Amino acid sequence: NDSYLGKTQRYRAEKEHSLAAGMALSSIANLDYGENYKFPISVLCHSMGNRVLMTYASEQERDAVTKRFEHIFMVAPDIWEEVFNRRVINEEPGSPKSEFGDAG
Repeated sequence: NDSYLGKTQRYRAEKEHSLAAGMALSSIANLDYGENYKFPISVLCHSMGNRVLMTYASEQERDAVTKRFEHIFMVAPDIWEEVFNRRVINEEPGSPKSEFGDAG
């Protein structure tokens, strides 16, 4: 039976791991296979796996992400819901800043 403090510390460590995994995904997901390598890719991320996806996406040009994936399914995402808000995406004045809103 873990204490609240133990769970919190483990969660913070897992957040760091998810950022590292997202950077690793960035290094391999965009390999250029040439013009003949075009088939639809769908990805399903659950919970903190969505942090991996968001880290990957933040390292890419917006068009690169939409061209790479046909469908993205985010199941029970462990990210701040406001990252989907246009005012946050467009960084409008007065809107909260997001590095995923430090959700969780």
